[in-house]
Amino acid sequence: MRLLCTGAILLWALSARAEVPRVGVAVGTVTVEGKQWQRISFRPDIPIGPFGVALDIELFLDQKGNISKKGWDFSTGQAARETIFRKIYYVRYGKPMEPIFMKVGALDDVTLGYGLIVDGYTNALEYPSVKRIGFQGDVRLGGGLRLQWVVNDLDDAFTGGPWFAARASAPLIGKLRIGGTFAVDLNQFAGLKDRDGDDVPDAMDPFPDDGTAWTNTDADSDFPDEIPDYRVVKGDTVWVDTLDINGDNIYDRGEYRNLRAERAEPFKKSENKDGIAIVGVDLGYPILEGPVKLELYGQAAKFLTGDEERRGGWGFAAPGLRLVAGPLRARLEYRNFQGRFRPEYFNDMYELERARIVGDSAVTKEAGLDSVSLKGVFGKAVLRIMNIISVRASYQYLSGEERNQRFYVDGRALEPLLSQVPRLGEVSAYYHKDHIDTKEAGFFDPTPNTIYGYRIGFKVGDGVQLVWHTHYQYTGTSKDPKRHKYVTVETEVKF
Repeated sequence: MRLLCTGAILLWALSARAEVPRVGVAVGTVTVEGKQWQRISFRPDIPIGPFGVALDIELFLDQKGNISKKGWDFSTGQAARETIFRKIYYVRYGKPMEPIFMKVGALDDVTLGYGLIVDGYTNALEYPSVKRIGFQGDVRLGGGLRLQWVVNDLDDAFTGGPWFAARASAPLIGKLRIGGTFAVDLNQFAGLKDRDGDDVPDAMDPFPDDGTAWTNTDADSDFPDEIPDYRVVKGDTVWVDTLDINGDNIYDRGEYRNLRAERAEPFKKSENKDGIAIVGVDLGYPILEGPVKLELYGQAAKFLTGDEERRGGWGFAAPGLRLVAGPLRARLEYRNFQGRFRPEYFNDMYELERARIVGDSAVTKEAGLDSVSLKGVFGKAVLRIMNIISVRASYQYLSGEERNQRFYVDGRALEPLLSQVPRLGEVSAYYHKDHIDTKEAGFFDPTPNTIYGYRIGFKVGDGVQLVWHTHYQYTGTSKDPKRHKYVTVETEVKF
């Protein structure tokens, strides 16, 4: 308690020197690594000139009041990096649409160009259970040159597995602009969770909390082993087998006699790298400028992969129209895709789809792409209705050798509406579904590509709000999806 009070005083002192500081305190129940924890979080948001710093200093407590080492673990290099990075919600320079805007930390909605490769990406979908420290930039230089980039997680750079993308655009002839985008995921398996840092995904690790053990091949011992089979001893990796013969434990590191279990090499993320790269080009020309903006554009992209069997496909979206009119922002485009190609590959669901455990295997998003020929339309719109509700929706319908549909919608109530209901501080909901195949399941039937949820906040005092956030996602197959429910209940204090 003394530590919490001291931290609060220090944060208040720091924020008092800032221009317009905001300090929040959140207390509630969250789901982390499949367990329920009480989470206490101090959230100072401090603007300093063109900079902005938002921290997230947290403690996790179990039912007995014991403090988890999550976020305070310095036992390994990876754990120390995570401990430091978890303290940062974001650090920014400038604001969106200013000549220079850069942000490190939680990324909420990143789109490069017209969005054929990177569209609506977020690295905060699993916050606060999983925190990623991304890096976003948008810089406008002289002569109309514009540079944009995004990195999903700086911590992944230490393990060789981040994904990143960059785009450059400039005037070509008159008002006609040209842009080029390059995106690469160095190792899609890096997205698999590994909380003990032994390079084996938690879902395939019998000992997910023991960084020195990752395989269970005992012939007869109960799980988990008293002595794990695959362990690091004094810096060396050795096999250790536990056999129970006449009640005596025998540890055999040399001759493997009388073993009744096969040895299975563990799946290591760094040893099974699987990358993907995408390159794209686009053209845009403004038809209308002023209060109502209308732009004609076209874009194309190609997947680059390493072998003949998995050769990437290509696609284009043209013609396309992008409209900005008061509270409405919308775009509509015709699409044509050939081979193993999918649009908006890096989207808001990417961190969930990047790689998954299916049975005993790890499968990447890219490995699940089929070689098909598809044509159709895509539309996206964001609308503020009478300044009381904000709604964002997108829909894609492609047909050809198969049908490909995708539907996203989310909305939130704005302050004029919230103020009409006493104590109501927040209401929002979302539904996202990708790879919709109505032959396997109905349009709204759950699949592993479905996620939905809602947030409701109630004001319980001056500057105090109780927030209930529930979201659902699925694992398994489309024919047998397994639903997982995650509930976060927090008391947010702002002052």
